[in-house]
Amino acid sequence: MISSVGVKHHLAIKNVQAADNGRFTVQAMNAAGIKQSTCMLIVAPAPTPIPGAKSVANSPAPPETPIGPSAPIFLKDLKNSPLKPGSQIILEARVVGHPEPQ
Repeated sequence: MISSVGVKHHLAIKNVQAADNGRFTVQAMNAAGIKQSTCMLIVAPAPTPIPGAKSVANSPAPPETPIGPSAPIFLKDLKNSPLKPGSQIILEARVVGHPEPQ
């Protein structure tokens, strides 16, 4: 199911299966340009955790909201997603630009 609210755009897939493996791309466009964000969805058994391993999450600061005409800017890109069969995923992208991207 695809849904959009403001700058947030979602694709929800319930009960993912191996047939859902592949590349997913979101494209945003306006009069100033076109941008894309792509991720890979890989449906496979979960990897065995490594004892003592730590997750590191770095998120860059979002760019400022453009004042004049600007090509779309992704505030949140799609992320590669390894999943177990039968799980659910929501692919989300956030994009801004002026005029508002479609």
